[in-house]
Amino acid sequence: MLDSPGIAEFLERHFWADKTLVRNLCIFLCVPPPDPYAPAFLPAMPALRRLLSRANRTRLEARDKEAALCALFDESLKANPPCAALTALADGLGPSDNYWLRADPIHLQPMRDDLAAMEIADLAPEEAQALIQSINALLADDGLQLIYGAPNRWYFRLLAQPRITTTALSQVIGRGIDVHLPKGDEAPAWQRRLTEIQMLLHTHAINEKREWRLAVSALWLWGGGSLPTVAHKSFSALYGVDALATGLARWSGAESFPLPGRFELPLNMDNSLVILAPSTDFFSGLDQSWFAPLLASLRRRSIAQCDIVVWNGATSRYRLSPRDLWRFWRKDSSHDLIAADA
Repeated sequence: MLDSPGIAEFLERHFWADKTLVRNLCIFLCVPPPDPYAPAFLPAMPALRRLLSRANRTRLEARDKEAALCALFDESLKANPPCAALTALADGLGPSDNYWLRADPIHLQPMRDDLAAMEIADLAPEEAQALIQSINALLADDGLQLIYGAPNRWYFRLLAQPRITTTALSQVIGRGIDVHLPKGDEAPAWQRRLTEIQMLLHTHAINEKREWRLAVSALWLWGGGSLPTVAHKSFSALYGVDALATGLARWSGAESFPLPGRFELPLNMDNSLVILAPSTDFFSGLDQSWFAPLLASLRRRSIAQCDIVVWNGATSRYRLSPRDLWRFWRKDSSHDLIAADA
């Protein structure tokens, strides 16, 4: 078999000339959760299927996609990723040693027995800042101040860690919020504040002007933490616009670049991380623009090792080198290789 060291050494010496341009490349692919009413996208992505079927797969333990992404930079961040401090860094807020807590605006959609959290994608900066100003007037007596980072990213900067546990917003969108509300010794005090904020938002002039658009009806607390000390530099460069990844890059000293329209070597730097979090309608061109060129580069031995880390409700790492592409006995599977329950 080609996994035999002797055969691999023979091929290396006689057929595989060293053409390496990139020693290590990592792609973080965030896939929408499986939809039983929508067709699977993998059948239309033969290059990605080939890559995943030839790779060595391992499952990574991470409770949400934010923890999975943080773990790529530092495994110690996986348990309690300080997402608020990291995205505040990306938003130019210059986090100090204080404790940061995300307090993002959401819309609450009534369900039969609960309320579902909905993202608000069209909130304008001036709308967000007007809402924050009103909320800060309400919270003045509590000594709290809400800070604007981006239209959908708001923060509390606290002197000490609050005694609450929270759930990442990405785990709540489209779902009932009741079981995910803050818990802990200080949860009742925070819930009182959040209820008062909901009452204020219900009649706020900004929401009245939004008419047919989703109203801002609540804040969601999550991602609390302080910036830890950098243990080591995991990546030299980051490609993508994800706020958390940008914060991780700045925290770790990696350079950040916009995501190119397609995969093409050489990259600006070796040992790079690429963030792919496409919308569903973008998947149709993703195979040709990214994974087909990646497959070709591996075949040419331009890349020594590539990791494709897939988040789809669970996390899997697919690691492969050029020699792994010779595993012809591993047929491209007809089932969805990156389903959450695979």
